[in-house]
Amino acid sequence: MFAVAGAFHPTLRRLLVAEVFTRWCDWLVREFVVLYLLAIRGLDATAIGLLFSLQNAVALLTYLPIGRLTLVVGLQPFIGLTFVFFALFPLALALAPDGYGLVLAFVVWGLREIGEPARKALIVSLLPAPIRAQGVGLYWGIRGVAICWASLIGALVWWWLGADALLYLAFGFGCAGAAIFYQWARHTDRALEASVAEVPGTFDA
Repeated sequence: MFAVAGAFHPTLRRLLVAEVFTRWCDWLVREFVVLYLLAIRGLDATAIGLLFSLQNAVALLTYLPIGRLTLVVGLQPFIGLTFVFFALFPLALALAPDGYGLVLAFVVWGLREIGEPARKALIVSLLPAPIRAQGVGLYWGIRGVAICWASLIGALVWWWLGADALLYLAFGFGCAGAAIFYQWARHTDRALEASVAEVPGTFDA
């Protein structure tokens, strides 16, 4: 395990740190969105179901066209947008007025998937071929251990400080993740990005 971790590309290590912050942003609130809409916003189950359907539809509709665009402009722009949209969702949910404001917030939540295929492809390309399978598993394992506490912390923050405080805290984590990515984890080596085309497929997170 330590040998595999030691072989991680420096950019991959920084990407992992950025992801941990961004996934904390997500996991702090993801289990409580329905509760927030029911208890704080007063929506009924039908309206909530429609909002989640919209979020999933937006996510699905971005996959194919964005996948093709990465061949033209590279992976980095879309990976960066993923970090931005992850950060924006809790803020949008906190500030959105009822009605179309919530619709817009859930469109933002769906758009966070805009760079997911590119991010996964970049992770694979940054791992040396001999340890690629082990490296992918270790990357996801480290990330999983680092963020598994987030929902519990989110529940405690809601209990002690309220739902709005939880959303703003998540926004702060998301901003930190985006800042780390843009400052330290962007990789501009186009030859490296081109090598992604040689990787046979990607994987689910």
